[in-house]
Amino acid sequence: MATVEQLYKDYGILADAKDKAGEHEAAYNSILSAVDGGSSEKRLAAQFIPKFFKHFPSLSEKAIHAQLDLCEDEDSSIRRQAIKELPNLCRASPDNHFHIADVLTQLLQSDDPQDTSTVNSALMALFKLDAENTLGGLFNQILTGEDLVRDRAIKFLSNRIKTFPEDITTPQVEEVLIQKCKEVLSDVTGEEFISFMKILSGTKTMQSLQGRQQLVELVVEQADFQSDFIASEPDLVDRLTQCLKQAVPLFSKNVPSTQFVLYLCEKVIPVLEEIKPAVTEKKSNGAKAGETEEKEEGKKEGEEEEAKGDGDKESPEAEERRRRREKKKMRNQQQQCILEEGKEDRVVHTWKSLSTSQKWRCIVGRSLSNHTL
Repeated sequence: MATVEQLYKDYGILADAKDKAGEHEAAYNSILSAVDGGSSEKRLAAQFIPKFFKHFPSLSEKAIHAQLDLCEDEDSSIRRQAIKELPNLCRASPDNHFHIADVLTQLLQSDDPQDTSTVNSALMALFKLDAENTLGGLFNQILTGEDLVRDRAIKFLSNRIKTFPEDITTPQVEEVLIQKCKEVLSDVTGEEFISFMKILSGTKTMQSLQGRQQLVELVVEQADFQSDFIASEPDLVDRLTQCLKQAVPLFSKNVPSTQFVLYLCEKVIPVLEEIKPAVTEKKSNGAKAGETEEKEEGKKEGEEEEAKGDGDKESPEAEERRRRREKKKMRNQQQQCILEEGKEDRVVHTWKSLSTSQKWRCIVGRSLSNHTL
Protein backbone atom coordinates (compact mmCIF):
# COMPACT_ATOMS: atom_id res chain seq x y z
CA MET A 1 0.00 0.00 0.00
CA ALA A 2 1.43 3.36 -1.07
CA THR A 3 2.06 6.18 1.38
CA VAL A 4 1.51 9.86 0.65
CA GLU A 5 5.21 10.28 -0.02
CA GLN A 6 5.23 7.32 -2.40
CA LEU A 7 2.17 8.63 -4.23
CA TYR A 8 3.89 11.93 -4.95
CA LYS A 9 6.92 10.03 -6.25
CA ASP A 10 4.67 7.93 -8.51
CA TYR A 11 2.97 11.07 -9.75
CA GLY A 12 6.34 12.64 -10.55
CA ILE A 13 7.48 9.57 -12.50
CA LEU A 14 4.33 9.49 -14.63
CA ALA A 15 4.17 13.25 -15.16
CA ASP A 16 7.81 13.45 -16.25
CA ALA A 17 7.36 10.53 -18.65
CA LYS A 18 4.57 12.41 -20.46
CA ASP A 19 3.48 10.37 -23.52
CA LYS A 20 5.64 7.46 -22.36
CA ALA A 21 3.89 7.21 -19.00
CA GLY A 22 2.46 3.86 -20.06
CA GLU A 23 5.92 2.34 -19.68
CA HIS A 24 5.72 2.83 -15.90
CA GLU A 25 2.95 0.42 -15.00
CA ALA A 26 4.37 -0.21 -11.53
CA ALA A 27 3.93 3.46 -10.60
CA TYR A 28 0.28 3.42 -11.69
CA ASN A 29 -0.38 0.18 -9.82
CA SER A 30 1.08 1.83 -6.76
CA ILE A 31 -1.45 4.66 -7.12
CA LEU A 32 -4.30 2.16 -7.50
CA SER A 33 -3.29 0.45 -4.27
CA ALA A 34 -3.86 3.71 -2.38
CA VAL A 35 -7.64 3.15 -2.40
CA ASP A 36 -7.04 0.84 0.57
CA GLY A 37 -5.04 3.44 2.46
CA GLY A 38 -5.98 6.27 4.80
CA SER A 39 -7.92 9.43 4.00
CA SER A 40 -4.90 11.34 2.69
CA GLU A 41 -3.87 8.51 0.38
CA LYS A 42 -7.42 8.04 -0.92
CA ARG A 43 -7.81 11.74 -1.61
CA LEU A 44 -4.67 11.75 -3.76
CA ALA A 45 -5.68 8.52 -5.50
CA ALA A 46 -9.05 10.05 -6.45
CA GLN A 47 -7.14 12.72 -8.40
CA PHE A 48 -4.21 10.69 -9.75
CA ILE A 49 -6.14 7.67 -11.10
CA PRO A 50 -8.10 9.68 -13.74
CA LYS A 51 -5.05 11.84 -14.47
CA PHE A 52 -3.04 8.97 -15.99
CA PHE A 53 -5.90 6.61 -16.84
CA LYS A 54 -5.53 6.93 -20.62
CA HIS A 55 -1.96 5.62 -20.57
CA PHE A 56 -2.90 2.23 -19.13
CA PRO A 57 -5.68 0.58 -21.17
CA SER A 58 -4.74 -2.85 -19.82
CA LEU A 59 -5.49 -1.59 -16.30
CA SER A 60 -8.66 0.31 -17.22
CA GLU A 61 -11.08 -2.08 -15.53
CA LYS A 62 -9.03 -2.17 -12.34
CA ALA A 63 -8.73 1.63 -12.37
CA ILE A 64 -12.47 2.16 -12.86
CA HIS A 65 -13.32 -0.16 -9.99
CA ALA A 66 -10.82 1.66 -7.78
CA GLN A 67 -12.34 5.05 -8.64
CA LEU A 68 -15.88 3.78 -8.06
CA ASP A 69 -14.87 2.43 -4.66
CA LEU A 70 -13.75 5.93 -3.75
CA CYS A 71 -17.15 7.28 -4.88
CA GLU A 72 -18.71 5.35 -2.00
CA ASP A 73 -16.15 6.25 0.66
CA GLU A 74 -17.35 7.28 4.11
CA ASP A 75 -15.37 10.53 3.88
CA SER A 76 -17.56 13.03 2.01
CA SER A 77 -14.61 15.00 0.63
CA ILE A 78 -13.13 11.83 -0.89
CA ARG A 79 -16.52 10.82 -2.35
CA ARG A 80 -17.05 14.16 -4.01
CA GLN A 81 -13.53 14.32 -5.41
CA ALA A 82 -13.89 10.84 -6.88
CA ILE A 83 -17.33 11.63 -8.37
CA LYS A 84 -16.08 14.91 -9.80
CA GLU A 85 -13.28 13.09 -11.64
CA LEU A 86 -15.46 10.39 -13.25
CA PRO A 87 -16.05 12.35 -16.50
CA ASN A 88 -12.27 12.36 -17.02
CA LEU A 89 -12.36 8.57 -17.28
CA CYS A 90 -14.83 8.96 -20.16
CA ARG A 91 -12.65 11.52 -21.91
CA ALA A 92 -9.78 9.07 -21.82
CA SER A 93 -11.87 6.01 -22.72
CA PRO A 94 -15.22 6.71 -24.48
CA ASP A 95 -16.08 2.99 -24.40
CA ASN A 96 -16.75 3.33 -20.68
CA HIS A 97 -19.18 6.22 -21.08
CA PHE A 98 -22.39 4.18 -20.77
CA HIS A 99 -21.13 2.39 -17.65
CA ILE A 100 -20.01 5.60 -15.93
CA ALA A 101 -23.35 7.29 -16.74
CA ASP A 102 -25.16 4.28 -15.29
CA VAL A 103 -23.11 4.48 -12.07
CA LEU A 104 -23.61 8.23 -11.71
CA THR A 105 -27.35 7.76 -12.09
CA GLN A 106 -27.29 5.26 -9.22
CA LEU A 107 -25.45 7.83 -7.11
CA LEU A 108 -28.43 10.20 -7.47
CA GLN A 109 -30.05 8.29 -4.61
CA SER A 110 -27.77 10.03 -2.10
CA ASP A 111 -29.59 12.13 0.50
CA ASP A 112 -26.58 14.44 0.92
CA PRO A 113 -27.35 17.68 -0.99
CA GLN A 114 -23.68 18.34 -1.76
CA ASP A 115 -23.19 14.81 -3.06
CA THR A 116 -26.28 15.19 -5.25
CA SER A 117 -25.02 18.50 -6.59
CA THR A 118 -21.66 16.92 -7.46
CA VAL A 119 -23.39 14.01 -9.22
CA ASN A 120 -25.60 16.43 -11.19
CA SER A 121 -22.54 18.37 -12.34
CA ALA A 122 -20.76 15.16 -13.35
CA LEU A 123 -23.78 13.98 -15.34
CA MET A 124 -24.00 17.33 -17.11
CA ALA A 125 -20.31 17.00 -18.00
CA LEU A 126 -21.04 13.56 -19.47
CA PHE A 127 -23.90 14.98 -21.56
CA LYS A 128 -21.48 17.48 -23.08
CA LEU A 129 -19.09 14.65 -23.97
CA ASP A 130 -21.58 12.12 -25.35
CA ALA A 131 -25.28 12.80 -24.86
CA GLU A 132 -26.51 9.57 -26.48
CA ASN A 133 -24.50 7.24 -24.24
CA THR A 134 -25.34 9.33 -21.19
CA LEU A 135 -29.03 8.96 -21.99
CA GLY A 136 -28.43 5.24 -22.37
CA GLY A 137 -26.98 4.96 -18.86
CA LEU A 138 -29.65 7.20 -17.38
CA PHE A 139 -32.55 5.29 -18.93
CA ASN A 140 -31.00 1.95 -18.03
CA GLN A 141 -31.54 2.87 -14.39
CA ILE A 142 -35.01 4.30 -15.09
CA LEU A 143 -36.01 0.98 -16.63
CA THR A 144 -34.22 -1.43 -14.28
CA GLY A 145 -33.13 0.50 -11.19
CA GLU A 146 -34.71 0.74 -7.76
CA ASP A 147 -37.72 3.01 -7.28
CA LEU A 148 -35.72 5.78 -5.59
CA VAL A 149 -33.08 5.82 -8.32
CA ARG A 150 -35.78 5.76 -11.01
CA ASP A 151 -37.58 8.70 -9.40
CA ARG A 152 -34.40 10.76 -9.02
CA ALA A 153 -33.31 10.01 -12.59
CA ILE A 154 -36.67 11.11 -14.03
CA LYS A 155 -36.57 14.32 -11.99
CA PHE A 156 -33.01 15.03 -13.13
CA LEU A 157 -33.98 14.60 -16.77
CA SER A 158 -37.18 16.62 -16.41
CA ASN A 159 -35.41 19.54 -14.71
CA ARG A 160 -32.19 19.55 -16.73
CA ILE A 161 -33.24 18.73 -20.29
CA LYS A 162 -34.61 22.22 -20.87
CA THR A 163 -31.25 23.76 -19.90
CA PHE A 164 -29.24 21.80 -22.47
CA PRO A 165 -27.64 23.96 -25.17
CA GLU A 166 -28.42 23.29 -28.82
CA ASP A 167 -25.09 21.56 -29.45
CA ILE A 168 -26.19 18.83 -27.02
CA THR A 169 -29.82 18.37 -28.09
CA THR A 170 -29.11 17.56 -31.72
CA PRO A 171 -31.80 15.85 -33.85
CA GLN A 172 -30.00 12.53 -33.32
CA VAL A 173 -29.97 12.98 -29.54
CA GLU A 174 -33.65 13.98 -29.53
CA GLU A 175 -34.46 10.86 -31.54
CA VAL A 176 -32.74 8.71 -28.90
CA LEU A 177 -34.51 10.59 -26.11
CA ILE A 178 -37.93 10.15 -27.71
CA GLN A 179 -37.36 6.46 -28.32
CA LYS A 180 -36.21 5.90 -24.73
CA CYS A 181 -39.20 7.80 -23.35
CA LYS A 182 -41.58 5.67 -25.42
CA GLU A 183 -40.02 2.53 -23.95
CA VAL A 184 -40.58 3.79 -20.41
CA LEU A 185 -44.15 4.99 -21.06
CA SER A 186 -45.33 1.41 -21.35
CA ASP A 187 -45.22 1.20 -17.55
CA VAL A 188 -45.41 4.50 -15.66
CA THR A 189 -47.34 6.09 -12.82
CA GLY A 190 -49.57 9.11 -13.41
CA GLU A 191 -46.92 11.48 -12.06
CA GLU A 192 -44.22 9.90 -14.19
CA PHE A 193 -46.44 10.16 -17.28
CA ILE A 194 -46.79 13.91 -16.74
CA SER A 195 -43.01 14.25 -16.31
CA PHE A 196 -42.27 12.41 -19.55
CA MET A 197 -44.88 14.40 -21.47
CA LYS A 198 -43.17 17.53 -20.16
CA ILE A 199 -39.80 16.21 -21.33
CA LEU A 200 -41.10 15.26 -24.78
CA SER A 201 -43.07 18.48 -25.26
CA GLY A 202 -39.89 20.46 -24.70
CA THR A 203 -38.04 18.89 -27.62
CA LYS A 204 -37.86 20.64 -30.98
CA THR A 205 -38.93 17.47 -32.75
CA MET A 206 -42.27 17.49 -30.97
CA GLN A 207 -42.98 21.13 -31.82
CA SER A 208 -43.88 20.17 -35.39
CA LEU A 209 -47.33 19.07 -36.53
CA GLN A 210 -46.12 15.49 -36.85
CA GLY A 211 -44.57 15.71 -33.39
CA ARG A 212 -47.78 16.94 -31.79
CA GLN A 213 -49.64 14.09 -33.46
CA GLN A 214 -47.12 11.66 -31.96
CA LEU A 215 -47.74 13.15 -28.52
CA VAL A 216 -51.49 12.70 -28.93
CA GLU A 217 -50.94 9.08 -29.95
CA LEU A 218 -48.85 8.53 -26.82
CA VAL A 219 -51.67 9.96 -24.71
CA VAL A 220 -54.18 7.69 -26.49
CA GLU A 221 -52.04 4.66 -25.67
CA GLN A 222 -51.79 5.75 -22.05
CA ALA A 223 -55.55 6.37 -21.81
CA ASP A 224 -56.24 2.86 -23.13
CA PHE A 225 -59.42 3.63 -25.08
CA GLN A 226 -59.80 -0.06 -25.92
CA SER A 227 -60.89 -0.76 -22.35
CA ASP A 228 -64.21 0.10 -20.77
CA PHE A 229 -64.43 3.12 -18.49
CA ILE A 230 -65.37 2.08 -14.95
CA ALA A 231 -66.59 5.15 -13.09
CA SER A 232 -66.15 3.51 -9.69
CA GLU A 233 -62.40 2.99 -10.23
CA PRO A 234 -60.51 6.08 -8.94
CA ASP A 235 -57.31 5.11 -10.78
CA LEU A 236 -59.12 4.99 -14.12
CA VAL A 237 -60.80 8.35 -13.52
CA ASP A 238 -57.48 9.90 -12.54
CA ARG A 239 -55.72 8.41 -15.56
CA LEU A 240 -58.33 9.71 -17.99
CA THR A 241 -58.33 13.15 -16.38
CA GLN A 242 -54.54 13.43 -16.59
CA CYS A 243 -54.56 12.22 -20.18
CA LEU A 244 -57.18 14.81 -21.16
CA LYS A 245 -55.16 17.57 -19.52
CA GLN A 246 -52.11 16.54 -21.52
CA ALA A 247 -53.98 16.12 -24.80
CA VAL A 248 -56.25 19.18 -24.94
CA PRO A 249 -53.43 21.74 -25.55
CA LEU A 250 -52.25 19.64 -28.50
CA PHE A 251 -55.55 19.60 -30.42
CA SER A 252 -56.01 21.74 -33.51
CA LYS A 253 -57.69 21.51 -36.89
CA ASN A 254 -54.74 19.40 -38.04
CA VAL A 255 -54.49 17.33 -34.86
CA PRO A 256 -58.07 16.12 -34.32
CA SER A 257 -59.59 15.08 -31.03
CA THR A 258 -61.89 12.51 -32.63
CA GLN A 259 -60.75 9.51 -30.60
CA PHE A 260 -61.17 11.41 -27.35
CA VAL A 261 -64.61 12.76 -28.24
CA LEU A 262 -65.89 9.33 -29.27
CA TYR A 263 -64.59 7.72 -26.10
CA LEU A 264 -66.10 10.44 -23.92
CA CYS A 265 -69.47 10.25 -25.69
CA GLU A 266 -69.72 6.48 -25.79
CA LYS A 267 -68.14 5.43 -22.50
CA VAL A 268 -67.70 8.37 -20.14
CA ILE A 269 -70.66 10.72 -20.46
CA PRO A 270 -73.25 7.95 -19.85
CA VAL A 271 -71.68 7.20 -16.44
CA LEU A 272 -70.36 10.65 -15.57
CA GLU A 273 -72.71 11.07 -12.62
CA GLU A 274 -71.40 7.84 -11.10
CA ILE A 275 -67.94 9.30 -10.61
CA LYS A 276 -67.35 10.21 -7.00
CA PRO A 277 -66.10 13.79 -6.64
CA ALA A 278 -62.75 14.38 -4.98
CA VAL A 279 -62.86 15.19 -1.29
CA THR A 280 -60.51 18.03 -0.48
CA GLU A 281 -59.64 19.25 2.96
CA LYS A 282 -60.32 22.98 3.27
CA LYS A 283 -58.07 25.01 5.52
CA SER A 284 -59.76 27.05 8.21
CA ASN A 285 -57.37 29.98 7.83
CA GLY A 286 -57.36 32.04 4.66
CA ALA A 287 -60.52 30.45 3.23
CA LYS A 288 -61.68 31.99 0.01
CA ALA A 289 -64.60 34.36 -0.02
CA GLY A 290 -67.81 32.60 -0.84
CA GLU A 291 -66.99 29.28 0.86
CA THR A 292 -69.47 29.97 3.66
CA GLU A 293 -72.18 30.74 1.13
CA GLU A 294 -71.41 27.54 -0.77
CA LYS A 295 -71.56 25.52 2.44
CA GLU A 296 -74.94 27.02 3.31
CA GLU A 297 -76.23 26.31 -0.17
CA GLY A 298 -74.89 22.79 0.06
CA LYS A 299 -76.55 22.33 3.43
CA LYS A 300 -79.87 23.57 2.07
CA GLU A 301 -79.49 21.37 -0.98
CA GLY A 302 -78.84 18.38 1.27
CA GLU A 303 -81.89 19.14 3.38
CA GLU A 304 -83.99 19.53 0.25
CA GLU A 305 -82.74 16.23 -1.15
CA GLU A 306 -83.44 14.56 2.18
CA ALA A 307 -86.95 16.00 2.21
CA LYS A 308 -87.54 14.76 -1.32
CA GLY A 309 -86.23 11.37 -0.27
CA ASP A 310 -88.83 11.27 2.50
CA GLY A 311 -91.56 11.76 -0.07
CA ASP A 312 -92.11 15.51 0.38
CA LYS A 313 -92.74 17.55 -2.73
CA GLU A 314 -90.09 20.15 -3.54
CA SER A 315 -91.31 23.59 -2.46
CA PRO A 316 -91.42 26.46 -5.01
CA GLU A 317 -88.70 28.27 -3.02
CA ALA A 318 -86.44 25.21 -3.02
CA GLU A 319 -87.02 24.68 -6.73
CA GLU A 320 -86.12 28.29 -7.45
CA ARG A 321 -82.92 28.01 -5.39
CA ARG A 322 -81.96 24.87 -7.27
CA ARG A 323 -82.49 26.57 -10.62
CA ARG A 324 -80.39 29.54 -9.52
CA ARG A 325 -77.59 27.23 -8.46
CA GLU A 326 -77.66 25.42 -11.79
CA LYS A 327 -77.60 28.70 -13.72
CA LYS A 328 -74.75 30.01 -11.59
CA LYS A 329 -72.77 26.83 -12.15
CA MET A 330 -73.35 27.04 -15.91
CA ARG A 331 -72.34 30.73 -16.02
CA ASN A 332 -69.13 29.97 -14.13
CA GLN A 333 -68.41 27.11 -16.47
CA GLN A 334 -69.06 29.26 -19.53
CA GLN A 335 -66.91 32.09 -18.19
CA GLN A 336 -64.02 29.72 -17.50
CA CYS A 337 -64.32 28.34 -21.02
CA ILE A 338 -64.30 31.84 -22.52
CA LEU A 339 -61.15 32.72 -20.60
CA GLU A 340 -59.36 29.50 -21.54
CA GLU A 341 -60.22 29.72 -25.23
CA GLY A 342 -59.30 33.41 -25.24
CA LYS A 343 -55.84 32.63 -23.87
CA GLU A 344 -55.25 30.00 -26.54
CA ASP A 345 -56.59 32.03 -29.49
CA ARG A 346 -55.55 35.44 -28.10
CA VAL A 347 -59.06 36.65 -28.94
CA VAL A 348 -61.74 38.11 -26.68
CA HIS A 349 -64.65 35.65 -26.88
CA THR A 350 -68.27 35.62 -25.82
CA TRP A 351 -70.09 32.36 -25.18
CA LYS A 352 -72.01 32.67 -28.44
CA SER A 353 -68.82 33.26 -30.43
CA LEU A 354 -67.35 29.93 -29.36
CA SER A 355 -67.69 27.05 -31.78
CA THR A 356 -69.56 23.91 -30.81
CA SER A 357 -66.28 22.00 -30.45
CA GLN A 358 -64.88 24.70 -28.16
CA LYS A 359 -67.96 24.59 -25.95
CA TRP A 360 -67.88 20.81 -25.90
CA ARG A 361 -64.19 20.68 -25.06
CA CYS A 362 -64.67 23.08 -22.20
CA ILE A 363 -67.76 21.51 -20.64
CA VAL A 364 -66.46 17.95 -20.77
CA GLY A 365 -63.02 18.99 -19.54
CA ARG A 366 -64.46 20.99 -16.65
CA SER A 367 -66.87 18.20 -15.74
CA LEU A 368 -64.06 15.68 -15.46
CA SER A 369 -61.76 18.05 -13.59
CA ASN A 370 -64.46 18.48 -10.96
CA HIS A 371 -64.22 14.74 -10.34
CA THR A 372 -60.43 14.48 -10.18
CA LEU A 373 -59.27 12.13 -7.45
